Amino acid sequence: MAFTWQSILLTCGAALAVLACAPSAASGAVLQPGIYPYLNATSVGVDANDQSVIIGSTTWQDRLLLQETAYKESWWMMIRDADVVYPKKNEVGYKISCIKILDQRRDGKNGEVKVKEGGVSYNHVLLRFHSQRNHGLNYLVQVYGH
Repeated sequence: MAFTWQSILLTCGAALAVLACAPSAASGAVLQPGIYPYLNATSVGVDANDQSVIIGSTTWQDRLLLQETAYKESWWMMIRDADVVYPKKNEVGYKISCIKILDQRRDGKNGEVKVKEGGVSYNHVLLRFHSQRNHGLNYLVQVYGH
């Protein structure tokens, strides 16, 4: 898969890297721009239609904090939305080191995901999924940390 990456460094007391993934014509993956301190986002699609993305990386001390499926059936002429939140109510949030968003459909019509709050190096994350019109969602989300 061929991607073009842009990195912009901002200084606000700490250097933050803004990563934007602009898919090539051969790729169907979409990664929305976001501010992620000291990390890389990698598309892990096995073919042009796989929209899987890994944000961050894991080490030997990390463990699986959350595994959840973002699934919505398709409705005619509708865009479906789903949210995945870590930690759940009344849970203690651990520091997140890696977020894996794995495409379960692999047909290139799964939609997009945005990190709305938190993320890697935080103890919380809110992922918002949007489907394409007339299509549903089916992603497996795995959050790792310590």
